[in-house]
Amino acid sequence: MLKRLTGCACALLAALALCIQPAAASELRVHFLDIDRNDGILIECDGEAAFIDSGTHDYGLRAVEYMEAAGVEKLKYYIGTHAHRDHVGGGAPIILRMEPEAVLVPHAGVRRQIKKQAANAKEKAAANAAVYTIVSPGERYALGASELLVLGPLVITEGNNSSDLENENSLVLRLTLGQYRFLLTADSMATSLRAIEEAAPGSLKCDVLKNPHHNSRMEDDLFAACSPAYVIFSTSDKYQPPAAALEAAEAMGAVPLITSTGKNGTVVFTTDGETLSLETANDKP
Repeated sequence: MLKRLTGCACALLAALALCIQPAAASELRVHFLDIDRNDGILIECDGEAAFIDSGTHDYGLRAVEYMEAAGVEKLKYYIGTHAHRDHVGGGAPIILRMEPEAVLVPHAGVRRQIKKQAANAKEKAAANAAVYTIVSPGERYALGASELLVLGPLVITEGNNSSDLENENSLVLRLTLGQYRFLLTADSMATSLRAIEEAAPGSLKCDVLKNPHHNSRMEDDLFAACSPAYVIFSTSDKYQPPAAALEAAEAMGAVPLITSTGKNGTVVFTTDGETLSLETANDKP
């Protein structure tokens, strides 16, 4: 079933036209975790936290351990980008332990997948009790002084979890603090990203790009639209980015960073809205 989000392109344009720049906070930290060929992104700002995806169930448990070690006790948002097990299979243990105020998803199928992957009665109860919000393009979600803007997808295809169709449903989020932007793309396909850029030219421009679909090669026109300084490949040692993907990033003047254990490992960016720094687990920027 093809569901067109009514007025979504107009809503996105209106949101971008506001040009709201959050005031600089003491610190925004964005952690891209080393959890195999999965996305796991922890965002912290002004004492509030959000977590995006998780990977499969065991990696969700690992994400909980990471957050606890980082001093995170509760989430404002848990965000499930689309209904694939390798993205939200570990959502239930995160919801159980971190008790998010809201679970943000692009469509109801993500909620069903999170509940399906719960491993025990406590996880099932937590997943059932969570407050789910189906988000739409143009909506803004505050996290401390930073802001998450929903860019897409502009079109949702529900009722079919085949790989490419559900990847098209992936949330595309832009995180902003001051002058710095992080573009978080989950498993978005080129058609979805191109539709966003055509509807609102310049909306994909960012400083840090989470490469779409783990270790894939991004198409040149979309890379140029993003024009990032850094590109994060959330992947494993077994599934490294092809040489062409790394060369394309470097050709655009971007620094590629790979979260696999044998490469950079977990990558953490820190910004106050005016400066940007990074550290990696393996000290290989």
